[in-house]
Amino acid sequence: MLGRLLLWARRHSREAVALALAPGLVALAFDAAISHWAGKDFDNRLQAVPVVYGVVGFVLMTLVCIPSSRTLFAWTARLVGGAGVVIGLVGTVVHLQEEQGQRRAG
Repeated sequence: MLGRLLLWARRHSREAVALALAPGLVALAFDAAISHWAGKDFDNRLQAVPVVYGVVGFVLMTLVCIPSSRTLFAWTARLVGGAGVVIGLVGTVVHLQEEQGQRRAG
């Protein structure tokens, strides 16, 4: 059983890495949900963006491993990765601006 799994992973290394890393997107969504909403009001809808990204990214990266199209896999992986970079950078800027605003007010 393990030999067959390792053989598949050797032949489909990109898909194997995607399937190994995809659960990390769910963990990202869970972490963002806790940090944005635990004990707080849902006052800013932009806080849902990393949560939705994590879930959608997980679904896309899992589903794209089923067909044997390398082109579809490559473009989906680029799309999910690029969206993650953009969402992360925008989130960092938003959080830094909020922190600077709190320092000036307090």
